[in-house]
Amino acid sequence: MVKMAKHIVRSVALLACATTADSAAYDAKANFGAVGDGSHDDTASVNKAFDTLRNNPGSSLHFPAGKYRVGEVTMAHLTNVQITHDANAEFAMITYSNGKCCNHGDSHCDQWVHAKHWRSVTMTGGTWQGNRKALCGALWLVDDIQDVKIDGTSVNGANYVHFKVRGGHNLDFKNMKLHTGYPTHNTDGLLLASVTKACIDNIDVLNGDDCLKVMDTTSDITFSNGKCQGGHGFTVGGGGKGLKIDGVRWVNMTAIDMNHGAQIKWDHQTEGYVKNIVYEGINMINVAAPIHIDGNYHGGDEKAKMEIGDLNFKDITATYDGKNRNPGGGDSHGGSPLKFHSTGFGCTSKRPCNHVHLHNVHIQTSSSWYCDHCSGDTDGNVSPSAPSSLSKSSDSRRRQAICSPGKWPVNPPPAPGPPSDDRRRRSKDSRRRSKDSRRRSSDDRRRSHLRRSSLEEENSEGLEESDDVEEYGHDELDDELDEQEFDFNDTDLQVV
Repeated sequence: MVKMAKHIVRSVALLACATTADSAAYDAKANFGAVGDGSHDDTASVNKAFDTLRNNPGSSLHFPAGKYRVGEVTMAHLTNVQITHDANAEFAMITYSNGKCCNHGDSHCDQWVHAKHWRSVTMTGGTWQGNRKALCGALWLVDDIQDVKIDGTSVNGANYVHFKVRGGHNLDFKNMKLHTGYPTHNTDGLLLASVTKACIDNIDVLNGDDCLKVMDTTSDITFSNGKCQGGHGFTVGGGGKGLKIDGVRWVNMTAIDMNHGAQIKWDHQTEGYVKNIVYEGINMINVAAPIHIDGNYHGGDEKAKMEIGDLNFKDITATYDGKNRNPGGGDSHGGSPLKFHSTGFGCTSKRPCNHVHLHNVHIQTSSSWYCDHCSGDTDGNVSPSAPSSLSKSSDSRRRQAICSPGKWPVNPPPAPGPPSDDRRRRSKDSRRRSKDSRRRSSDDRRRSHLRRSSLEEENSEGLEESDDVEEYGHDELDDELDEQEFDFNDTDLQVV
């Protein structure tokens, strides 16, 4: 019992000596000196705010209304935090004298904002306005994030890429806006590379290249209730050497003024697989190639092994209204509206598409489908008439469910307010008392050793295991606790 009592005392002492970082609700203007007047350079203040957030897991950071002019911004190693913005909080890109979004000696700039190593982060609101004339690889480059929720964020004015995720798991993006007005050649919208389990809902993209794209090793992704205008489509793949895509769904989407709608592509050097792809409930207006598969993108001798699994196209409508919106791939096309060009499956003999499923697909054209080295099935409710290589079958597959994001702690409880002057004073006193305690710790250990020696002598004299021993043990525990004075100051437990 005596040993147990001492073990409890030591545990309490360790707990008392533990220190925890303060969690707080920070304000970019009040706590970090950001101005937000549209002319002041707020780069240092904004980066300082995110550095502080990094060192205080469980905290929150709020940006009041204003226009924050910023250069390169880094948001790294954030854990269980909230980032919020007032409705009129906008970040404007500073373009440096070198014509880039960065101000270092590299020949190129990879990004304006670099978000990396996030765990359990929620971000709501905020408009990030880039400069489409500034050389910048991506407005937002996002690396290695997990359990992240983004709601209502806008990223506009891209020179190349609006928002790219390289490595992510369990993501919930909704109500995002990625806009760069015409002409917008080669400007990608949202790119997901090496991402597993993501829900992208109600996204609005105006761009000139791939609108929504999955690439590299990516699985279990759902895009729902979104709109793309002016780009190259809802895209799987590209020109890389490796492609492993499994379980990607586009559900209830709208495509307007685009070169391609549902698009899957790989090139001669690509190795891997594309399977379990679903396009369902898609409404297309002025899309030149509503369904487009390119099995040898860029051409070349096919040597790599590529597996093409189930490709599902269901409840798709493509029409042409003749309106000129300066459309398609970021190019003006002579001021003419996009018209039907072609639709079909350009697979190859070395890498055929043997599992194509067409059900309730209607494209406004008198032209025929092309179906190179493809097979599968159709319910017959297809116009123009489905390719003859597709067998007749009923559609027994269930309608795709809208994605439900996973459960994770991305909504931490409201953090306490920023440290007040009184709290800072108490914290300083606590640190001083803690220092005094460490100075006395040597004496405490020496006294503890003497007490332990005394107990051993008494036990050796014949003290028996009885109620008396248990009572003595409790008395000793009381003595141990009496010799320590504890200060329960806010959330810190200090030995004084």
